[in-house]
Amino acid sequence: MINWSTMFTFYKSNIVNTLSNVCGRQKLSLQYSAPRFPFVIAFIALTFEMANAVVKVLDLDVPESVEIGSTDEIVMVCNFVASKDEAAEMKWFYNGNIEQIYQWIPDSDKPPGAIGRFKERLDVTYSSPNPRAKYNSLKIKNVSYDLSGNYTCKISGIKSEDSQTKQLIVYSPPKSDLEIILFKNENLVICTVSGIYPMPKLDFYIVDGNDTRNIDEEIESDSDEDGFNVTARYRFDNTSLSNPTTFLCNLTIPGTDYNLYKELDYYIEDEGVIEDEDYTDWLTSNETSDEAQNITIEDSSGIANHPTVYASLLLLVTFLLLS
Repeated sequence: MINWSTMFTFYKSNIVNTLSNVCGRQKLSLQYSAPRFPFVIAFIALTFEMANAVVKVLDLDVPESVEIGSTDEIVMVCNFVASKDEAAEMKWFYNGNIEQIYQWIPDSDKPPGAIGRFKERLDVTYSSPNPRAKYNSLKIKNVSYDLSGNYTCKISGIKSEDSQTKQLIVYSPPKSDLEIILFKNENLVICTVSGIYPMPKLDFYIVDGNDTRNIDEEIESDSDEDGFNVTARYRFDNTSLSNPTTFLCNLTIPGTDYNLYKELDYYIEDEGVIEDEDYTDWLTSNETSDEAQNITIEDSSGIANHPTVYASLLLLVTFLLLS
């Protein structure tokens, strides 16, 4: 079962090296305008390569990551070549070479078969329009987290075998926003997220001008039916920070290109100075009101509180009593 076009593309890079050895490392062109002799040698070299690699997995097309809810099915394709006289057999494995989930014999009239944990979710009727690779694909329905893992396509023949493995991650974005919260009194900053799957990676950074440095944070996590809840904590020392300082929290899901980040600017306040303009205006306004109130009190009660007035009144009362 030879797809000559595919095989020529695969072996094209190897032909030049083989011809170089045969023809004293002479550089030959593979353009169609070249003389026929190099193509004769190329055909011989191609046949030689086929004899040493009767079956070959050319490409394994497996999506690196799939967001839960974005699709109801996943298709994986294993492109391979095999010589016509080779009784090739295709097998798919999940997480290693022990748990087989699919089998197809290209030269047999038997339909492909699903095996193992995904038996009820594999669509064995799914086929490629190419008759030479009719059932070289996996179509898995009902996408869920348990599909995450390594998938191996293995092609076996009488003389040789070949395989390739790719990883698939089924993930869910967080159900809450990524947050950075600052607790000034405790010199503590936290980054938190919840309802995400699988376990994400949280990294804290301090941005100082053009300099960005990673900091050692404490990670706490737990899980529930919605996924993982993760919090990163960092206690800082004001004396080691510039003013202002930017805290940056970066979230990634390993094995995917999913990424979120959040920034928070932290201004270190000088002792006795309040930088909040609204609060300063409020404070100034209250100080003015207090001064006005004190003046009013002094004006209304100043005479009554004067010691000379008390002495005069006392003498007057004494004089009246003696009279």
